[in-house]
Amino acid sequence: MTKVYDKSHQQSTMMMKRFLQPITVVLLTMALMTNLGCSKEDGYARDITDKEGNVYKTIRLGDQIWMAENLRALKYHDESDIPSVRVYADKEENAKEYGRLYTWDAVMRGGADKDGNVQGPCPRGWRVPTDNDWKELEEYIGVPSGELNNIAWRGTIEGGMLKETGTEFWEAPNTEASNTTLFAAKGGGHYNVGLGYTGWHLQALFWTATQAQPTSAWNRTLRSAGGEIGRYEANTDQMLSVRCIKN
Repeated sequence: MTKVYDKSHQQSTMMMKRFLQPITVVLLTMALMTNLGCSKEDGYARDITDKEGNVYKTIRLGDQIWMAENLRALKYHDESDIPSVRVYADKEENAKEYGRLYTWDAVMRGGADKDGNVQGPCPRGWRVPTDNDWKELEEYIGVPSGELNNIAWRGTIEGGMLKETGTEFWEAPNTEASNTTLFAAKGGGHYNVGLGYTGWHLQALFWTATQAQPTSAWNRTLRSAGGEIGRYEANTDQMLSVRCIKN
């Protein structure tokens, strides 16, 4: 029997493949996000602009919305100057990628509002994250609940999920860096009174709004040499980065 070439059947098959291919990609992406502990709603949210015109990417992670960039503000929302603010190595060009460094007192200016939120240098409608805000994020992306209160490096790869990949913004080996959360942390170091600028491309340190001791507050630390998330105290006169969280 002679086989008849059915051109219309071939065209129909090709159209079906084109239709199914994007669906397959979406399903694979959803499966990957589920395995990473993230939901299909996670990802970039709406950009925000502060009073100085700085534009920041934002991300949704679970029930929280975070800035996906470090704060760069030089003024509070009422347009008064922020005291004790620096940019790493006093090079203004570093501010765009790494943000600015702030003392804890500058971050806590104005104290908490009636809801317990500290706006500090964050834009209106945003606040400085508390120790508990960070714990919620950490547990959401996979840090075991039994480790959340430890004063130590906690988790295994979760810090890597928050770090920018590659070695442009971190020293090698940039262990476990995947940036699957889109948090895009970069190794911007910090300023230590007595030591000066330190930790460039080796560490990223972020203030919380939670005091630990009379002269110290909780911070979060990421490092190039590990994939965990550090929870430690820092003296309030040190200068660290800030990530704001939406109220």
